[in-house]
Amino acid sequence: MRDSGSSTTAYSGLSLRAGGLLSLALLSGLLGGGCVTKPHTFPVVEVSPGIFAGAKPSSQSDFDALRAKGVRTILSLEMMPWDIWLERKHARRNDMQYRDVTILASPLEPSEKRVKQALVLLHDR
Repeated sequence: MRDSGSSTTAYSGLSLRAGGLLSLALLSGLLGGGCVTKPHTFPVVEVSPGIFAGAKPSSQSDFDALRAKGVRTILSLEMMPWDIWLERKHARRNDMQYRDVTILASPLEPSEKRVKQALVLLHDR
């Protein structure tokens, strides 16, 4: 007959050793890999001559990347005012114009009025 108390002790000792080995393996992988993060790249694509599409600029380096591409105006399609005012402030600080057309991110089509408004702003660039 087996003593259940000793098997539990042996099992928990084995579990602790396995956990320690796993932790050691993870730590050596992190240290051996150099823990280097990729440099931040700002994804902007020229969709038409002089018109770029991409993510919202969030840092000074993002605005520098836009300026290097010759961007003078940002057209935002954001819905939330707290996103708009901060981006407008950063654009002004970087000598860029900022325009916004509110279009709800939804599976439903945006109104024709809003689409025309955005296209007119793009045309007037």
